[in-house]
Amino acid sequence: MTNKQSIKFGDICREVKISTKDPLSDGYERYIGLEHLDSGSLKIKRWGIIKEDNPSFTRVFKKGHILFGKRRPYLKKAAIAEFDGVCSGDIIVLENKKGIRKGLLSYLIQSDSFWEWAIRTSSGSLSPRTKFKSLADYGFELVDESVQIEQENLLNKSFEIENMSVLCKKSLSRLLDMLVLHNTQSNHEIRSLKQAREIEVPQGWSQYTLSDLAVNTKNSFVIGPFGSDLVVSDFKNSGHPVIFVRDIKPNRLDWVSNTFVSDAKFEKLAAHKVEAGDVIFTKMGLPPGISAVYPQNFNDGIITADIIRLRPNLELVEPEYLSYIVNSRFFRQQVRMITAGQTRPKLTLADFRKLVVYLPCLEKQRKFLDLLTMVEGISFDRKIHKSVLNHLMG
Repeated sequence: MTNKQSIKFGDICREVKISTKDPLSDGYERYIGLEHLDSGSLKIKRWGIIKEDNPSFTRVFKKGHILFGKRRPYLKKAAIAEFDGVCSGDIIVLENKKGIRKGLLSYLIQSDSFWEWAIRTSSGSLSPRTKFKSLADYGFELVDESVQIEQENLLNKSFEIENMSVLCKKSLSRLLDMLVLHNTQSNHEIRSLKQAREIEVPQGWSQYTLSDLAVNTKNSFVIGPFGSDLVVSDFKNSGHPVIFVRDIKPNRLDWVSNTFVSDAKFEKLAAHKVEAGDVIFTKMGLPPGISAVYPQNFNDGIITADIIRLRPNLELVEPEYLSYIVNSRFFRQQVRMITAGQTRPKLTLADFRKLVVYLPCLEKQRKFLDLLTMVEGISFDRKIHKSVLNHLMG
């Protein structure tokens, strides 16, 4: 029988508090902000250069430390440092103590139960933060080192398979993206919206603006309510989902916000509701214009002010196909031209209405979606890795 002991997170992990007054003189070249950490990923894929950006960060981290985003923990940002540097004060620098294997600690932090604890112990309404003191009280059962080695090896293999699957899916998605581009433009980059509207397309394809594709009913193409109409105090533990920009990922809704409005509030904001089959777009972000289809398994919800909802005409376009086209390189080029020079890239409702897409007939759209389903079907579902992780670390 496996021996287990009940311990707290603070027993096996400490917060590292090292600072520097002059990062460059102390030999540090790179810095990490929250924007450099990806939700749910232990890998740091980007960073800033201190000499170029001159950030005010003074907190030092070393290779092997875990960088944990304490602001808005519902975003689930934590990663392993692969180099020395400085980081934002909104990041907690962690290292393991005796009692747990270093590799296993990072997986523990990625478990659902740990994130639930971090979210529950955070404070603040608009931008909640947690503290290491609160994280240190997280309790769990730790197994013997021999079992830890087995768990770490299993999770490492699962993580490797997931990463290879993600790379495979990205490569196949790029191939499909190239097929879209092949049928909508030449191999050259478009350099103006006028050029986007003058592309020669194959027989059977048609040019539309997004406005053309909205079903001809009232409120078919709308933005979310203003902040004064939808405030934090309205959020409940059950009711109708509230969709934020952070919930929209390319071609999928990843509802990390987990916030609701009551039935009464939902009725007052009915003009801004979103339902299954609607296509929703981010008005702002890095970049703006990311799109997803509102899923069938969600109750009708409310979009926030930085989101635009399109109710598509099903006689012209399949919602999933439109979402994929909007996330393609051709569409993104149009968005970049409109937002070029803006400090905080943002699209207006008028901007969205005039953006151009090219569509084949519905039969060809459906064949494309069938191919896309096949691509997704051969990809390793990251939920498998997550279920293994939660089973071992939960």
